[in-house]
Formats: sequence, C-alpha cells, structure tokens
Amino acid sequence: MPNKKALLGWVVFYCSLGAYVPLMIGGWQHPSEMNVACFSIWILLSGVLTWASRRQSHDGWKLLLADMVGNIFYVVMALVRGGYTFNIGDPEAIGLYGTCTVLCTWFVYGKITSKWSDRILYLGCLGVDVASFYPQFKQYLLPHEKPTDLMIIAWIMFGIAAFMNFALVDRLPKKLRVAGRIMRRRPNLGMIRLFIVEKSLFSIENFIMITIAVILMLH
Repeated sequence: MPNKKALLGWVVFYCSLGAYVPLMIGGWQHPSEMNVACFSIWILLSGVLTWASRRQSHDGWKLLLADMVGNIFYVVMALVRGGYTFNIGDPEAIGLYGTCTVLCTWFVYGKITSKWSDRILYLGCLGVDVASFYPQFKQYLLPHEKPTDLMIIAWIMFGIAAFMNFALVDRLPKKLRVAGRIMRRRPNLGMIRLFIVEKSLFSIENFIMITIAVILMLH
C-alpha cells in the first residue's frame, strides 16, 4: 500500500500543476499576455527552491517541483504559440536579481566556509518570492481591470495546493501540537516550533500571499 504522505504529496503536485492549465488556455487565446521573461525567471527561482527543499528532506518539496515543471510547460507553450512578450518589470527584476543575489551569497559562503548551506538557498529564495508579490499587490490596489475567470481559477487552485501541502503533507498542525507537548516537559526546546514551521514556510507564504492577491484582484 503506498505511503499516505507520499500519495498526498503527489495529489498536491498535480493540483498545483493543474493550475497552469487555465493559465495556458488564457495565454493561448491571448498570446500577447504571455510574458516569457516572467515565467523563465520563475523556473530559476522554483528550481533553486525545489533543490534546496529536497536536499533538506522537506516533506512538501513536490509543490515546488510542480511550480518548476508548470513554468517550463508554460514557456514551451508560449514559444510554440508565438506572439508572446518579453518584459522585465518590477516583479521580474525582483525575482531575477534577488535569486542571483541569493545564489552568489550561497556560493561565497560555501567557498569561505566549505559548508554549502541549502538553508541559505531556501530561506533566501523564500524572501525573494515574498518580495516579488509587492509590485502585484501595489498594482491591484490601484484601479485595474477585473482578471479573467481563468486567472482567478488558477490562483485559487494554487492556494488550495499550498494549503493542502502544509496542512496534510507537512502535517503542520499535528507537528505543532506534538511540539507543544514536548515544550511543556522540556522548556529548553523553545525553538523547536520555529524549525517545524520553517519547513512549511513556502506553503504558508504562498497560501497567505495568494489569498491576499485574489481578494485584491476581486476588489
């Protein structure tokens, strides 16, 4: 019988990957809205996050893998369809320069200490991902056209996948309850909850940011 946690991980993978279907349908119908620069940068960012998460044995790494694979599919589809754009705005600049900065920091730290820290890549790229949402939030706070139904469906699917990842795959609520009982017996382990939450930070961050984005889109 397959491992339940592994099975749920693949359910999350396909749910997140499926969110690219409405995005690709919309892009195929309106090719000028496909920004290849944006999705190419997210291939780099999600690829680094996937590698760092997998190396640290995080349970929810398949969500990151789905983002990387979905971005690759989207770029390939855009190249086949043609008529796409290649614009580097604020979100793309943050994603590109931020990821390159994290990679350089990781490389320099590794060369100096001979310790190649996957945690630097993971937490650094998470910071880049959070920062990349700011220009989008700023845009949605201003008068804007209502997003298409396909875009809303895609974002909701991304949000559901992120929620499932930290709630069911990472089992974050259960782990925090167990950690609470341990801390009552051994108060010196006060940091245990932070380490538990850290492993689910990408899913938590995406769920929160996507929820805010959807609310602002519909505002």
